[in-house]
Amino acid sequence: MWGDYIKYMRIERCLTQRELAHKLFIAPSTLSHYEVGTRMVPYSVLDKAMKIMNYKITIVDCKKNKEITKMEIERIK
Repeated sequence: MWGDYIKYMRIERCLTQRELAHKLFIAPSTLSHYEVGTRMVPYSVLDKAMKIMNYKITIVDCKKNKEITKMEIERIK
């Protein structure tokens, strides 16, 4: 699921997998696995990718109707 978003953002920003992988300090094959869904994207990679590509994501707890902060996500790990 998150890999789909990374792929979408990467294509929108006209980046190749190799270019984005280099900026994320991961192997292009690892990025490919994320994008096709054979590996789960760690939150740290998602966060870094979004910053690199100038995107922002908001995660909302639907039951509480409250935004979940980065600090709360890190605590859950």
